[in-house]
Amino acid sequence: EKKDILNLAILLHDIGKGYGEDHSKVGAMIAAETAIRMGLKEEDQNLLVFLVFEHLTMAHLAFRRDISDPDVLFAFSQKVGSPEKLRMLYVLTAADITAVGPGVFTDWKSELLADLYERTMLLLGGKHSRYHRDERLARVKQRVRSHLNLPQVPEQEEHTEETWFTELFNSFSPHYLLVTSSERIAADIKILRDLPPDQIVVEGEFEPETGTVNYHVIAPAMYSQSCFHRMVSVFTAKRMEIISAHITTSVSGGVVDSFRVIDKDYAKEVPRNRIENIEEEVRKAVSGESDAKTMFLNNQRFRESASLSGEFDLGRVEIDNQSSKRCTIIDVIAHDRTGLLYIVSRAISRMGLSVVMAKISTHLDQVVDVFYVIDEHDQKIEDSQRLQEIKQQLENTLHDFELEGYKRYQRV
Repeated sequence: EKKDILNLAILLHDIGKGYGEDHSKVGAMIAAETAIRMGLKEEDQNLLVFLVFEHLTMAHLAFRRDISDPDVLFAFSQKVGSPEKLRMLYVLTAADITAVGPGVFTDWKSELLADLYERTMLLLGGKHSRYHRDERLARVKQRVRSHLNLPQVPEQEEHTEETWFTELFNSFSPHYLLVTSSERIAADIKILRDLPPDQIVVEGEFEPETGTVNYHVIAPAMYSQSCFHRMVSVFTAKRMEIISAHITTSVSGGVVDSFRVIDKDYAKEVPRNRIENIEEEVRKAVSGESDAKTMFLNNQRFRESASLSGEFDLGRVEIDNQSSKRCTIIDVIAHDRTGLLYIVSRAISRMGLSVVMAKISTHLDQVVDVFYVIDEHDQKIEDSQRLQEIKQQLENTLHDFELEGYKRYQRV
């Protein structure tokens, strides 16, 4: 209805760049002055300022936060306030990303942004109950039970199989249960139930809709330590771009890991023999049959010792302890260099932290690696001193990696 305001917002959204401050805030002030000089009515002035000020918000949430979390969705819907403003912000966000350059607005990013838009639109339409976590989890549990052909047993009656299923289901993270199909969850439960203590299951599947491959790994408790960064080493050594990862741990200690990657060696469909090769490499790395660090460092692609540009962008680390009730969120923003994710994930593992979810977003030559982490007791990190130590250690890791490249990691 207000395409003129949307077009003006698209024109002004980055006008605050170059002032040494948050360009969204500066841009909003310039937009407010522009709106007054143009004689816009107050309602349109407010709308223009909102769009310019919030033009990064949807991309931030879609690419860097868990949008299956109802608290995240509710806070965003409250900030937007109306379906019309959401539609305009969605168009502005898509236009902003697309304008960066060819191939930047990938199918995967488009899907994430559309998912956030659709979920938020339902909330703004008053359909809150559909996104109430407990109700949604109850429906998922019922569908999974039906796939497993388990009988419906009254709560007051003891039933070994039902008790086992309930304990296992409840031990999975809500994110895994809400974003994974009920068929896949049921299949994972069957594998975990029958999995020998020394066996690792790795399954890869190409998804033509997004041009990505999803690698699904199920491993018993004995392999859970450092599982994440071992898998990262394989994907990095094979020149793959990791765009998301999720790790959930069952009550038995077994882990279910899902990595979504773009295989840069294939422009179109990734052939089955390539996927099978990666499956075997991942299995060996997780089990310890192959040394992740050696494979990583021996690869010819990683022989450069430091930044080749001559200019050092040491990056920064931000810790968010507000957006998630269960996890501490670590944002690592740095110059995009091959192997960065491996180095950072290795440092996180060495600090005794477990990665529950990771989201990776690349923008031109910068990358944002987002890690949802918990401590040794599966808890969010609340101690301020430890949070500061984590931040400092990761910043030191970025500094060493930028200045010395892989030389340092060949010695440790």
